Parts: sequence; structure tokens; C-alpha cells
Amino acid sequence: MSVRMKVRTARFDAGITQKEAAETLGVSRWTYMQKEKDPSKFTVEEAARLSKLIGRPLNELIFLPDNFTL
Repeated sequence: MSVRMKVRTARFDAGITQKEAAETLGVSRWTYMQKEKDPSKFTVEEAARLSKLIGRPLNELIFLPDNFTL
């Protein structure tokens, strides 16, 4: 059983800074911060690269905004 976690939490737990994540994705730190606030803004390619950087499978990361409801 895997535990799903938000992008910010996974990044923090992996010891990755926002700057490092932004550089990996080829975006500014400000742009990365905005995407982290609303993870639905990540492209599929960015999500896959971020997953690899963090060291967690893509299906364990949650790419939905905090205010998402069903």
C-alpha cells in the first residue's frame, strides 16, 4: 500500500528546495511556487520530472489544488 502525498510535502521530505525543483523543471522559482500552490498547473512532463527528482512514483503524488472537492 502506498501513501499519497502532496507535492510540497514530498519535496520537503526529500530535502529538495523550491529553487532546485524549479531548476530541474527549467522554470523560475516564482513560477514553481505558483505551480506548487496549484499542482494542477504542472504539465505531465513536469510532473514526471518532479517525481524522478523527489524519488517517489508519480502515482504517489497528488497534483490537485488544496481547494479541490468532489
